[in-house]
Amino acid sequence: MKNIKFIYLFISGILLFGCHDILDVTPYSTLTADSFYQSATDLEIAVTGVYDVLGDKGSGYYNKELLNLTVLLSDEAHSTRQNERAISEFNLAADNKFVQKPWEGCYLLINRANSVVDAGEKMDESIIDLDVRDRYLGEVKFLRALSYFHLVRLWNEIPLKKHATSSIEDVNVPLSGPQDVYDFIVEDLEFAVNALPVHFGGNDLGRADQAAAKALLAKVYLTMAGYPLKQTDKYELARDLAKDLIDNRDTYGLGLWSYYGDAFEIPNDNGKEDIFDVQYSSTIGVATQFEGNKLHKDVYQLVVYSPSTYLKKQFETGDAREPFIGTNITVNGTIYKENNKKLMFLKWVDKEILIDSKRNTQVSDQDFKVIRFAEVYLIAAEAENEINSGPTADAYQWVNTIRARARMDSDGNVADGVVPDLADLDQDSFRAAVLKERFLELHCEGTRWYDLVRTETVTEQIEAAEAAKSNENFGVPTDVFLPIPYDEYSRNEAIN
Repeated sequence: MKNIKFIYLFISGILLFGCHDILDVTPYSTLTADSFYQSATDLEIAVTGVYDVLGDKGSGYYNKELLNLTVLLSDEAHSTRQNERAISEFNLAADNKFVQKPWEGCYLLINRANSVVDAGEKMDESIIDLDVRDRYLGEVKFLRALSYFHLVRLWNEIPLKKHATSSIEDVNVPLSGPQDVYDFIVEDLEFAVNALPVHFGGNDLGRADQAAAKALLAKVYLTMAGYPLKQTDKYELARDLAKDLIDNRDTYGLGLWSYYGDAFEIPNDNGKEDIFDVQYSSTIGVATQFEGNKLHKDVYQLVVYSPSTYLKKQFETGDAREPFIGTNITVNGTIYKENNKKLMFLKWVDKEILIDSKRNTQVSDQDFKVIRFAEVYLIAAEAENEINSGPTADAYQWVNTIRARARMDSDGNVADGVVPDLADLDQDSFRAAVLKERFLELHCEGTRWYDLVRTETVTEQIEAAEAAKSNENFGVPTDVFLPIPYDEYSRNEAIN
């Protein structure tokens, strides 16, 4: 279902957030906001406008630059295109679009979210049921936390905006350290956990629910336990949240598809494995500006970036995930790109576009997976190993659940003797094994760079990728955090 996107089309003309510069520098009108928020419907319209920033064709930070950045910074991909090569080679100046665009998109969402929270908190029981109000605010705080989570992992020190821009002075926000940012992220997600329903369905499918808030919070705690904060007490918090989702998966409406590829079939979008997706549709929009996913075009038509040889070599023989790194794809017996030599991320190829000549080839219906249930198992396994200074029976069970799925092919056949269960590992070996499992399971889902930074393995892994094939243009960074965008320095006097 694409309910959030459909709703957005009806309300986009009346949204009250007209600011699109770096930190939404146009002052927000408090009078206009107060007069708009007069019912639950008004609040829902505004909340949907916040969701739209995720995948918007123009400003949506998930619709190209962010994924390009996080994929190409890591060892999982490379590019022969000049602009994208600058990412892999760590030649990113403050005015580079791959530095500017994700920053702009994240802060656009944050300011919309701040506007909704500021105004929504003023709504009392005379105009809205307070539980309904808090549910909507929980959704917005989840989205705000997600945006800040990207920003702090990419830049480390950032302006921490907690309220809407209401004057020119509000643009001048000093940099906050990662501890303050993470504290605010945790505060938002704890609110969301308490305010959101356990699981959304029906017309609300695709919205952030309690499972999404808990999964994101578990991921936040796992990151806080690593570099740069190294707060190892957070491993237990991450493990407990992940374990709750696993143990009560039926309550949360969660599960794993039997075959890895089923997780990326369009009919399964928002299904049991998808904890939170960015919603897309290739048939909604204005004229040719459809609000579809551009990943199909990037990974298949243009091949903006290719999987690295290093990634391809990491898969064990018989791993059902390995065929999703390939040079061609077969659909209904027809081989597409039969003579192609470049590796592609085939999990993001829209098969319907290939078989239907009338389809728009520029955008896809496929949702982007922000958090899949498979990742929750790996969070639990990693944290459990660190808590106990070595893997426990639970840690093995959780990681081996993901490895077991990798033994099953698309016909439901389970191969013997391939992708064996992990066993008899010490703490360091298990840690490395789970990091590798994340590499294989979550490839091209925007997680690898963040994993390398938090585990302090950037240099080690990128040098290994370069050794696997030296002409794939990898570079080792002198700093794992990005420069503050030039436009931000020029506007924000507090960080000059």
